[in-house]
Amino acid sequence: MNRMLIVLLLFAASGCTALAQPTPTNEPTPTLNPALIQPRQVGGKVGLDMAPGQWSFTGAETESYFATCTWFIKNANGEETASYSGDAGGIGYLIEGDTLTTTGCGTWSYLGP
Repeated sequence: MNRMLIVLLLFAASGCTALAQPTPTNEPTPTLNPALIQPRQVGGKVGLDMAPGQWSFTGAETESYFATCTWFIKNANGEETASYSGDAGGIGYLIEGDTLTTTGCGTWSYLGP
């Protein structure tokens, strides 16, 4: 008889069972602080006041035809990396360390990372 078969038969006869394979687990997803993803009408420091990721802006709170949305983003070194002035409504992408300054753009809503 094959030695492997004999070992298996002895293993089974002794009441032992094979070891179960470990169940794979998913990596945990980091949870964002709910305060950092609340709709807002002012800018702030990304990572401190706002979550990094995509944000949409809806439009000015005023019904004035002449309302202008203006925003700009500065990186952690204080260099302006993006800016906009015109009709409100659109999407901006913010990264950790950026600072957003906004006027007349209405409500900014978090869309996700």
